[in-house]
Amino acid sequence: MKNFIRFLSASVRIRTLLVSVCFINAAEGQNTWTVLSVPDNPNEYTTSSFINDEEGWMLDNTTVLWHTTDGCATLDTIFTDKAFLKLDFVDPLIGYALDAAEAYKTTDGGFSWTTLVLPGSIINSLYFLNKDTGFISGSYSIYRTTDGGASWITISPGYYGINFYDYFFLNDSVGIAVSGDYNYDYYYGTM
Repeated sequence: MKNFIRFLSASVRIRTLLVSVCFINAAEGQNTWTVLSVPDNPNEYTTSSFINDEEGWMLDNTTVLWHTTDGCATLDTIFTDKAFLKLDFVDPLIGYALDAAEAYKTTDGGFSWTTLVLPGSIINSLYFLNKDTGFISGSYSIYRTTDGGASWITISPGYYGINFYDYFFLNDSVGIAVSGDYNYDYYYGTM
């Protein structure tokens, strides 16, 4: 149930985002925040992905990928030349990422990345249930893989001009999506 908490409520979503960048932590039901000490990094974190309470990856605005296995008490650096906009790790070795134009996969914890070939252009969202099954937003569609990105099928929403900005899947066929069109109308629904 990786990342399930991020869609339960707005307050939980904010908590998850802040915990994933290791600056602030709040326990369920608390009205106070505790600032965590973070290893010195003068740059801004731009995206993150955690697979549990202790292990995660964060990318800063200089394309340095940071990795922790102790809840951000310490951070190790992994240098990459990719300006990822989204990260989604599913286990300690396998992760997926998007930059402005392409999708990528790592099988060694982020040290090297291979480009995934998709059936069309990407937008800005990805979600993987496990190492094999995942979804990436395309232009007016969603791409789905069941073999770790080796092949993709296109899922069309049935409406022209709808882009998907974020989603969460309960299993490989049931999910919740946030989408919008060029008139800035936003749609929420299940797929």
